[in-house]
Amino acid sequence: MKYTIKHCEEEDSEYIADRYDEDASLIMPPDPSGTDEKYIFKIEDDKGNIVGGCILEIDSWMVANITTLWVDEYCRGRGLGTALIKRAEHIAREKLCSIAVLGTYDFQARSFYEKRGYTVCGVVKNLPRGHETYPMAKHLENPLFGNEFQDAAGEETYVISLGSEEDEEEIGNRLCEYDQSIVSYEHEPGIHTYKVVDEEGNIVAGSLISIDGWNCMQIEFLWVEETLRGQGIGSELLRTIEYEAREHGRYIAIVGVNEWQATFFIRYGYKISAIIMDCPKGYSWLLLEKAFL
Repeated sequence: MKYTIKHCEEEDSEYIADRYDEDASLIMPPDPSGTDEKYIFKIEDDKGNIVGGCILEIDSWMVANITTLWVDEYCRGRGLGTALIKRAEHIAREKLCSIAVLGTYDFQARSFYEKRGYTVCGVVKNLPRGHETYPMAKHLENPLFGNEFQDAAGEETYVISLGSEEDEEEIGNRLCEYDQSIVSYEHEPGIHTYKVVDEEGNIVAGSLISIDGWNCMQIEFLWVEETLRGQGIGSELLRTIEYEAREHGRYIAIVGVNEWQATFFIRYGYKISAIIMDCPKGYSWLLLEKAFL
């Protein structure tokens, strides 16, 4: 049977993502009480301006992912970042997460996280160009924390409150502004999805990739229908993705996978950059990379 690789429509992307999650759940069953949740935390000044924020995502495997942590330049060194990360960890523990994970660049906050118990689990060199990326993790065995703190001068008390989607966008944009002040973006970030269809138009495989502003390609996932594995469909899909990446000047690809998925990518030249043990509990998570240029 012949198969064709195409770019996806939105509904196709949702279908492929659902199938990928279903397959993962069969091998690595999610916690019965676990659900995908997102928390947006913010700290405002007395004029209502956001001066710090944190985004926490908890998946159904009870892994807490701190995707964003930002503090306004003029408020740094006063404990806002510490308060935000403690609040995120507080929620993670309440939800019975055993591990918190995050990523940071060499020009961001590695030492800040290390002082608060996070461990560097590997490194991706030259991401972005001339810099390094550090996946970090912390096992959550410590007591719970509250949601208020007093700054070093003892003059003010800030309260952390839940934010909206608009607040999430502002916090993310402010962090991006800081990142770009260090390393300018080469282009606007983007999302691309691929599907493989058979002669009858049925989707039998697919992949989601994201391109950051520094021209790095991240493979969010790659899925092939179980009954069709071993026939080269996944290999051809990966080759197509990488070919387009090179054509558009992407200089590196990264992919985060669970332990049973790593062999496929290693076979095609990806190398292990980081390993996080017990993520989720009982399993290992690996970050793989492949340089194109």
